[in-house]
Amino acid sequence: MTEWQVFQHDRVTEFLSSLPEKDEVRVRQLFRLLQEIGSKIREPHSKPIPKVKGLFELRKESDKKLYRAFYFRDGNKFIVVHIFRKQSEKTPLREIEIAKRRMEEYKNK
Repeated sequence: MTEWQVFQHDRVTEFLSSLPEKDEVRVRQLFRLLQEIGSKIREPHSKPIPKVKGLFELRKESDKKLYRAFYFRDGNKFIVVHIFRKQSEKTPLREIEIAKRRMEEYKNK
């Protein structure tokens, strides 16, 4: 059985610490689920981002607030590179671009 690890970009950590405690706990629960079941995670918790190969989004609702966290897989690690509060029907392209840029920065280290 693969042991999964979840790491997060510093900006993700900053964002989480700015949330109301209840929201932070709920989002972190989703990170733990990712760590527990790894690549078997599916909708409604996770789905691929079609525009960016290898990028996925975690989906969490807390008191009618929607949060999206973008991540990718690197071996047995999941790297959460961006998180935001979703306020529209479609995910804004600028949020995807931030996640894509951070994923590329990680891979080019």
